[in-house]
Amino acid sequence: VSASGTDRATLTAERDELRSSVRVEKLGEVAAEFDRVHNIERAVQVGSVDAIIRAAELRPRIIDAIETGLNGTRR
Repeated sequence: VSASGTDRATLTAERDELRSSVRVEKLGEVAAEFDRVHNIERAVQVGSVDAIIRAAELRPRIIDAIETGLNGTRR
């Protein structure tokens, strides 16, 4: 059975819409899995992040890092 040009265009549009919908759904699933597995604690464990610094500690740590860099020493 041969589809007319209009039928073919309709089927192509439906296919493209379905493909887009499935892609968005699968990307959402992958993102949810990523968020379930990856967190800041894991980033520290695998070495992607050096440390988790509380907000109250941030300013002193930045000052210390700058002073250490200026003095050329490590504490």
